[in-house]
Amino acid sequence: ITDQKTRLIWQKQDDDNTRSRENALDYCENLTLGGNSSWRLPNIKELESIVDDSKVSPSINTSYFTDTKSGNSSNYISSSEYLLASNYSWTVTFNSGEASTAGHASSSYVRCVRGGQ
Repeated sequence: ITDQKTRLIWQKQDDDNTRSRENALDYCENLTLGGNSSWRLPNIKELESIVDDSKVSPSINTSYFTDTKSGNSSNYISSSEYLLASNYSWTVTFNSGEASTAGHASSSYVRCVRGGQ
């Protein structure tokens, strides 16, 4: 999915698995999708850019991003670390579209991105 505003190309669906931050970074760096292998874990600003504030549960455009998890504890992890605690990363829950933090060992869903930066 290409976001015309940011020019980022997004993985349409997650693979239905949760991962720690380290495993999420590895997953995206080793992903080959659509003949491209330049995927990476998005930073928090990028991840927040696909939140659709006009929608709730999920707060994302489901025409483009199919099967997005939206339960209360269905976080998607970013590559951005929380500055006050380096063992935490920023996450987004598409239940409400809000950002929060989760420990690096916590399991979160992953949606990879390419382009931009």
